[in-house]
Amino acid sequence: MNIEIKCPERWNTEWEISREAVRDGVITRSRSLYQVAERCFNWLSLDGIDRVVIGSDVCQHCFSFAIYRTDGSLDMNGGIIFHGLPTTGYQQNGSVSVDPAYGWEIHT
Repeated sequence: MNIEIKCPERWNTEWEISREAVRDGVITRSRSLYQVAERCFNWLSLDGIDRVVIGSDVCQHCFSFAIYRTDGSLDMNGGIIFHGLPTTGYQQNGSVSVDPAYGWEIHT
């Protein structure tokens, strides 16, 4: 059971942006990459789930993810979508949110 990040440099850059935004009160922790990572770790505790793979996405500041079962089959996939910061303005980045807010959000 593990999380594989296929774009560690990009993840680390965005992690720092997220961390600073939370520290500065620009976004809440619930809209940070920390919360996204926590959800990924929680998926690993589900029966039959073996790994989570996080990769890059075509949209800046966004990622793709895939959750794989122990037999190697794909269980679920989606995107970790960046919805902007107050300094950049709200961004849809190819997705729709029922409750629009700044920061990162998982979309499936």
